[in-house]
Amino acid sequence: MSIKQVVFTYLDRQNPGSLITGRGLQRMVWNTTGRNPYPATCLRYLREWRAVDGRSVPNVSKRKSLYQIKEVK
Repeated sequence: MSIKQVVFTYLDRQNPGSLITGRGLQRMVWNTTGRNPYPATCLRYLREWRAVDGRSVPNVSKRKSLYQIKEVK
């Protein structure tokens, strides 16, 4: 399974209100696959996922690069 698929699957399982960081996604991918992508790569996949899935995932803290999953549109 590719890193993108792992990130997409993880995000599909998240409930509205979940907070996501690039470092958290990186850690999850590392624990799942043993591969260690950059946090920025994981966040790029998050932004791609929200465009495909249609969910609202605003950046709630630019300084901390913190995103929050909202309800499906």
